[in-house]
Amino acid sequence: MTPPGRRYQSLPRASQLILLVSLALCLLFALQIIGQVRDRRQMQAALQEAEQELAQAQEIERRLLEEAQNREIELERAAREEVSGALSDETIIAPQSAPAQRPENAEPPRPQAELTPWQQWWNLFFPAAEGEPLGKPSP
Repeated sequence: MTPPGRRYQSLPRASQLILLVSLALCLLFALQIIGQVRDRRQMQAALQEAEQELAQAQEIERRLLEEAQNREIELERAAREEVSGALSDETIIAPQSAPAQRPENAEPPRPQAELTPWQQWWNLFFPAAEGEPLGKPSP
């Protein structure tokens, strides 16, 4: 029988070696797990900081977009007031008080000879050269 407290000495040399290696591996695994837990906490803290920065950036972006939209509306309002209600890409069409009169020496518009539908089609595909009558096929 072995004395109490000295059990490991009663094991064969190979078993003692295996026990020692197993204990060393358990210690290494425990240290590795502790390191991973510490890294995870650091990563979570960094993630929370990044989320806060993102929320702040999104809030700033929202405010800037709102300001830009308001500024654009104000610029358009000022431009319309300055140029009597039209922007640079718009055309103002103002009705005249009286219809435009032709000068007295201007020739009256000539009535064009009515072309039959087939002559209109012919002119569409084969336009007449200068001096040729419209609507007649050239030889």
